[in-house]
Amino acid sequence: MASPAVLVLTKFVTSGPSVPPEAPLVEIEARKGGLIAFLLTAMGIENKTRLVIARREVLFTSGSLFGEQTSMIPMTAVASAHGGFSKPIAYLIAAGFLILMAFGIMAGGNVVIGFVVLLIAVGCIIAYYLGKNMSLGIESSGGLPLGLTFKRSVIEGVTVDSEKVRQVVMLVRELVIQAQQKPA
Repeated sequence: MASPAVLVLTKFVTSGPSVPPEAPLVEIEARKGGLIAFLLTAMGIENKTRLVIARREVLFTSGSLFGEQTSMIPMTAVASAHGGFSKPIAYLIAAGFLILMAFGIMAGGNVVIGFVVLLIAVGCIIAYYLGKNMSLGIESSGGLPLGLTFKRSVIEGVTVDSEKVRQVVMLVRELVIQAQQKPA
């Protein structure tokens, strides 16, 4: 399932089993990346995407400056749940190369240029850390894919790891199994 753009998390909340039956178990909100999108969201101009997982349904809302679209899949119609992550490993490779190059330059006597190259290597490491993307998707038995590809938010401070995404996928699995069991 491909998402058109990587979004930035503004909310990632999972609730325990003690919540009321109609309450959401998972709430994920995300916005487009960048300072302008952050400012628009802060001003109340909704530009958010929202995925809500409850015991009986999955609700997906995608908003923009031009409007909003909402899709709902009952748990009995969920065919599959997907989650994963990707890492921009090229940044780490570049950082390793640049660190070796910086030490070589410094050993040659040019400390200033070596230090600049070392700073670029640190930038590559930061880019690697901030560039990790995660995805969470749900597909209906009718073929409707709903999902998000997101990364942590620096401005809002919302973080999530691959283990939390995996737990959400497993939660959806359990909810689908419960919804599809026939009462005795």
